[in-house]
Order: sequence, then C-alpha cells, then structure tokens
Amino acid sequence: MDVLSIDRSMDLLREELVAHIGVATADGPYVTPVSFVYSGEDIAFRTRPGTRLSALTADPRVCVEVSRYDRETGAWESVVVRGHARRITDDQRIQQVIAAILGKYRQAFGSLLAPGAALPLGDEAVVVVGVEEITGRSSGSFFGPRTRPGRM
Repeated sequence: MDVLSIDRSMDLLREELVAHIGVATADGPYVTPVSFVYSGEDIAFRTRPGTRLSALTADPRVCVEVSRYDRETGAWESVVVRGHARRITDDQRIQQVIAAILGKYRQAFGSLLAPGAALPLGDEAVVVVGVEEITGRSSGSFFGPRTRPGRM
C-alpha cells in the first residue's frame, strides 16, 4: 500500500458519491452508506431518525470512509476521516448544506430537482462531521494487476 497525499485524499472526498459512516452503538459498530458533501472543513449529510442518528446523538465520534475502485486494473484508493458529528439546527446553514448536496448530485446524475429549491426537512436531520484526521491509502505498485488485493 502507498500513502495518499492530503491533496489527493481531499480530491477523493470532493469527487466520490458515496461515503460510509461508522458509528458506535450499544450493539457494536454500525456502518452505513450516505450521500454527502465535503466542504474542505467538514463532511455533511442528511439522515432520518434511526440507528445512525441515535448513535451520533449518544456518541458523536465517527469514522467516514470514501473509496474509489478501478474494475479494469484492480487499483483502489481509500480515505478515512475521523471526527465528531453534530446536528445542524440553523435554518440558513441547513439550506446551504442541502443546496450543496443537491448541486453535487445534480452534476453527477443530471437530477430533475430544481436548482436552489429550499426543501423541507420533515423528520430528517442535517449532520456535519468536523474533520479532525484524514488518512489516505492506495493499492500501490507492489502487486501486479492480476494479484492486487481487492481483485481476487
């Protein structure tokens, strides 16, 4: 494995579409995928009441993982972020985060959602994870494409 530069790690956080959020529950670790946006300072996502939100409320320490995998070569890159999560309650900040998330996914998928529309949250929450530590790794060049871990 090779270490990714901080710049490459931040690029992955900006570009990739799925993050995995790891939280601690009474039953042990709980990891789920989320749509997210990375601002350079924090990672934000929307969530509904359930195990993830309950766990974040009880223990705000989280781990966020984002990865990229190349099916042709078997090469991969992965970034892990550690931080503390908090629910946003400021309406203006909530709408900024929602607009950023919709903008990211509209660009990726050509979403039919109207740009700039303020969406009601209902029972949803907007959560931000303050980035405290970023580490990145890649499959590196030690293994050849046919023997690279992740391709077996």
